[in-house]
Amino acid sequence: MGDVLALDFETIDWRGHRDQAGRYVRSLLQMREFRNLPWTPDWLALQRMIVAAGVCINDNPVPALLPWVEGLGPRDLTKPWAQKVDRWLRAPNALSHHGRADLAKTFARNIARLDRLHDIPRLAALGILPKPIGPIRG
Repeated sequence: MGDVLALDFETIDWRGHRDQAGRYVRSLLQMREFRNLPWTPDWLALQRMIVAAGVCINDNPVPALLPWVEGLGPRDLTKPWAQKVDRWLRAPNALSHHGRADLAKTFARNIARLDRLHDIPRLAALGILPKPIGPIRG
């Protein structure tokens, strides 16, 4: 799979499938992005346990939070960290001259999804989840 994800999709000869190429490329880019997240052994372990617990992809915050963890492990995430990310997303920065309140709101929803993982006994018992963070803005 790694070899496929390393391809330059613009150079592929799609021949008779050119009309479906966009859909294929979008899916492959999503897989590449997932593979390239800053996975560590603890994050991989948590991801595997979330999947094994039957948590659906829409309720799994791990892939959405990984770009923001700054090298922290799952149990190292705290409210001050989350508030720092929230402030950065809302402030003018490299993402936007006006900040990205939409991304900040999505980030807050992902924090809430992370907190809800404590409701699953087998995940809460792992000891790998951070303490519940709660609302970021108050």
